[in-house]
Amino acid sequence: MGDTAAIRSLPDAGDLPQALAKEVAATPARVTQERWTWFDTFDWRLHRKGLRLCAGADGRSKVLAADSGRLLGYLPGTPRFAEDLPASALGERVAGALSVRALLPIVEVRLQRTAHERRDHRGKVVARLHRIAAAARAPGAEAWIELPHRLEIEALKGYAKAARVIARAADGAGLTAAKEPLFLQALAVIGRWPGDYDSKIDVALDSDEPAGAAVRCILRGLLSALRANENGTRAALDSEFLHDFRVAVRRIRSLLGQVKGALPAQATARLQSEFAWLQQLTGPARDLDVYLLHMPVYETSLPESERHNLAPLRAFLERRRQSAYRQLIEGMDSARYAQLLAEAEALIADDTPGPKGRDCVGRLANRRIHKIYRRVLAEGAAIGPDSPAASLHELRKTCKKLRYLMEFFRSLYPRREIAERLRTLKGLQEHLGDYQDLCVQAHALRAFSGEMAADGTAEPETLLALGRLIERLEQRAAHTRAEFAERFARFARRKIRRRFERLFGG
Repeated sequence: MGDTAAIRSLPDAGDLPQALAKEVAATPARVTQERWTWFDTFDWRLHRKGLRLCAGADGRSKVLAADSGRLLGYLPGTPRFAEDLPASALGERVAGALSVRALLPIVEVRLQRTAHERRDHRGKVVARLHRIAAAARAPGAEAWIELPHRLEIEALKGYAKAARVIARAADGAGLTAAKEPLFLQALAVIGRWPGDYDSKIDVALDSDEPAGAAVRCILRGLLSALRANENGTRAALDSEFLHDFRVAVRRIRSLLGQVKGALPAQATARLQSEFAWLQQLTGPARDLDVYLLHMPVYETSLPESERHNLAPLRAFLERRRQSAYRQLIEGMDSARYAQLLAEAEALIADDTPGPKGRDCVGRLANRRIHKIYRRVLAEGAAIGPDSPAASLHELRKTCKKLRYLMEFFRSLYPRREIAERLRTLKGLQEHLGDYQDLCVQAHALRAFSGEMAADGTAEPETLLALGRLIERLEQRAAHTRAEFAERFARFARRKIRRRFERLFGG
């Protein structure tokens, strides 16, 4: 286990209270040194699925039920991505929780465990009392933080009564068995808690508060989300860091553009321009992340005998991605990026209201959401079978503005009603997004195919496979486009319109 200086020594085993010493052997059965590292994704996907994973020194990882601490099984090694997990029921359960995210270390613990046994009249061990001295640290930190000593009571299967006897004796001696898992205790001392990062907007507003103060509160949360994803984006730990970073940028741009007048105009216009630059900077790297994430789909859309022909495409995309991330990091290391963040922080700290900054945020939210909602209806109704793809793309952008507004101000509305309206909107937005993504992918792969042919990095078999892939993407895009009229009619039907109008004061 290494240096144990940070762990405060346990009292001598002979110092067990008399009541406890009667129920368990005062002489420890064994004293062990252990070291554990708990893992989860940055956004706590295992926790949200009721799972915990910790790796020990034996080269295996334990998977536990988060609510009870029950051992669900072991995994070989310490997996990083879903593809590293074994093809077993447990491996598939963990992989389903991870999706595309990486498992990252959350907290490290080292401990000394002293176990005292309770035996029955035949000498069989039926329960154990564990005394634990431990220390924790955040991954990469140098200093260990000592934890309070713990008592844990372990009942062997079928002997719960024996464990209760030990618990009563401990209570009688003024000691209480730990109820909080060691994981949560360790997290607390490093200043963290499960679910302490979530990409969703969670801002509590009052409808009567000034719009300027409310918008600054939302902007503060969005800027915090952007900063939370900076390090993971720089290190390319997984593709979702850049995704969440980019979403934060888009939301900031939408907030500044959709609630004009709440903040001073000059500062708002300056930030809008600079966040547009940042969004443009993040685009190429994110696009290449997406193409690489789609590679398994691309491969399975071809006959099995042809899938290996896409290997040169994967290599081409990975080279491009490395170059795009280098350019992105250069931009994030620039004085321009540092200045942008400083100006955003200054705008949040400055309570000078804009021309509409003293208006009640409830009225401002209703006006803006209702106006954008009516724009969605008008743009969608104007799209016919012969409308260009660009018209659907514009409608998608308007839907995104509406969704962001509804998410920014959702705390002003009844929870169930705003959730239902968002769910209805997301259905239309996702359909438009699918169409846009298919069109963009087909266009990009055609360009990549031409570049690979020109520089000689693709054999004819690869170019043929790419041609078939592009054709199938275009077929799927055409099918998705043909479904638009029905999808929009469902969104725009009278019952749904009435609900939107009633909620947002139309």
